[in-house]
Amino acid sequence: MFRHVAGRLLTAALGIALVAAQAEAQLAANFTSVITSATNGAWSLGWRFNVLAPVTVTQLGMFDDNGNGFLSGSSNVGIYNSLGSLLVSTTVTSSDALNGFFRMAAISPFALGVGNDYYIAGTTGNDNYTWNPNGFSTIAEIQFVDGAFRQSSTLVFPDQGFGGGGLTGWFGPTFAVSTVPEPSTYALMIPALLFVGTAVRRRRTNA
Repeated sequence: MFRHVAGRLLTAALGIALVAAQAEAQLAANFTSVITSATNGAWSLGWRFNVLAPVTVTQLGMFDDNGNGFLSGSSNVGIYNSLGSLLVSTTVTSSDALNGFFRMAAISPFALGVGNDYYIAGTTGNDNYTWNPNGFSTIAEIQFVDGAFRQSSTLVFPDQGFGGGGLTGWFGPTFAVSTVPEPSTYALMIPALLFVGTAVRRRRTNA
């Protein structure tokens, strides 16, 4: 009986943790609809942003124009620091999960420093990219600065396009982050975990 109850409580606590983790992961930049999409060559393009509060990048993604995969089958996406050093990158493929307008690929969690500028870029190949989409927004933890690009068939630092006259990014890439969970998230887990831990210790003592 004890094992049955303890097992249920532990499963419930783990379930709460999983749901909380999923709820905290969200696209850093997103939009509601596309106005224009086109291609005029191969680019390494994206946007510059500043980090206002702690965030951890958990996924990198790339714009999939029609939601039917990439013409080349994949796109390389990465985040650079303001000096042009590549910090983290991955290959996003046509088989990766679609989240809105973006295919998203999981990476090892990577923390971004508060107060720093970063650049995210993705390779377009022959695929369409978009700009100035409708309903553009970012999470509160980052601030969009400007679009950035460089003509290249490989992933390179997008060091052109600064001061783009109000242009809302090149998409291109986005990323998903895991923000610091609310204290209430842990509060939901603590009672069940404490009960299980205490019960296990008592059972061992009585054995």
